Amino acid sequence: MHSNKRIILTAFCIVVFLFGAGVVFLFQNLSHQGLMFPPYSSLSSEPTGLRGLYESLVRLGTSKVERSFVPLHKMDETTGCTHIVAGMPINALNLLPKHVYASLDSSVKNGAKLVIANPTPTGFFNSIMLDAQDSNSHKSNQHSQDSTGEPVDNAGVPGIDSGDTGKGVSQLSERDSLAQENIKKTFMDAIMQNMINVYEQWELSMHVLPFAKDSTGKRRSFAWAYSTNPDYTDSVRWLSPWYFELDTIDWKVLYARDDKPVIISRSYGEGEIILSTDSYLFTNEALAYDPAPGLLHYLTGTKERIVFHETQLGMVKEKNLFALLNRYHLLGFLIAVFVLLLLYIWKSAFPLITLRERNSGETILQDEQAEASGMYNLIVGALQKKDIIRECVEQWKSGSHLPKRVTELKARELYDADEKLKTVEGLKPGLVERYNHITKVLNKTSGV
Repeated sequence: MHSNKRIILTAFCIVVFLFGAGVVFLFQNLSHQGLMFPPYSSLSSEPTGLRGLYESLVRLGTSKVERSFVPLHKMDETTGCTHIVAGMPINALNLLPKHVYASLDSSVKNGAKLVIANPTPTGFFNSIMLDAQDSNSHKSNQHSQDSTGEPVDNAGVPGIDSGDTGKGVSQLSERDSLAQENIKKTFMDAIMQNMINVYEQWELSMHVLPFAKDSTGKRRSFAWAYSTNPDYTDSVRWLSPWYFELDTIDWKVLYARDDKPVIISRSYGEGEIILSTDSYLFTNEALAYDPAPGLLHYLTGTKERIVFHETQLGMVKEKNLFALLNRYHLLGFLIAVFVLLLLYIWKSAFPLITLRERNSGETILQDEQAEASGMYNLIVGALQKKDIIRECVEQWKSGSHLPKRVTELKARELYDADEKLKTVEGLKPGLVERYNHITKVLNKTSGV
């Protein structure tokens, strides 16, 4: 029984060990290949990742290249540093916490170069923006175009409430509608007290210019952006329909698409700010199919350090095995296995049958008597009374070191002595007397 338990426990431990080793191997393999990181991460080797650019800069050796997993409000404010913040959501700059903006502002004013690139719109929102000019009705979460044919302004940025409350609101009473608006206004005021619109601070805004249509009337999925500086001949494939509208002459246009600025820069304190409406030019795919080495050299700069920031992509420094388990929904399974293991250990260590408690009046002598009585009852129950002497003789024979012939003769002598004792007239010997008698006979014949 105990052997079976040990086998089961050993097998269970082996299974748990193999499972843990497999998870660790999966984590290391995916991490090494860069297949478990979000788009625009310098750790990702997928087409939308920036690992190719990161490793290329490391190989050049002209600057110290590193990754940062600390929040942006804890950004290093050293002067000789280029901060690359790729994949920064457009909405994040519409409502940026004031303490984060203060960190960015301080870092650039102290001499750092800050490069912020917005992600390439994909999926649902991209199709909305590309077809904005063809839409004549205003729908929730979609961009629209006014009657003059002008591009959509930043009021249609996905995720920012444009003020349309939906059809269901019209069915509410005027009183309920007013209460809802007051609650909404109070809530937004509380949020805005700790937020800042970076576009307003930097005197610019963002708008959408859908791509042109081809000869078949189908909307193109990209356009080409060209440098406004004749020293740069790189043309860049542009996948984002967004462009900048500048409200101050402090901004300098680096690249434009259809005469609309898409990469801009300005001096800010002792540093420089560079903004791009698209992050495609930094990606592994762009390096392979649409490289722009001159532009990338200018954007990364010649600073002593180049830092790729990851926190705007949702990555944190605590990325570990538990994060992987949670990603693949294995954390609950692992916890269940651990609980089962604890229950099995507890069951093996402590019997589930309640033992009888000893009364305070019982003594050790009583326990020894009980044990002796139990042994006596066990022997008597297993053997018939008439076979006890015979069994004693047989046990002596099995342990005798005398020759077999001599042992047989002595055994016969013991049997005869026992039979002779039982035939003595007027004597009714018990088992003890009979046993003592054959013992004396055996010792006498052995010369003891």
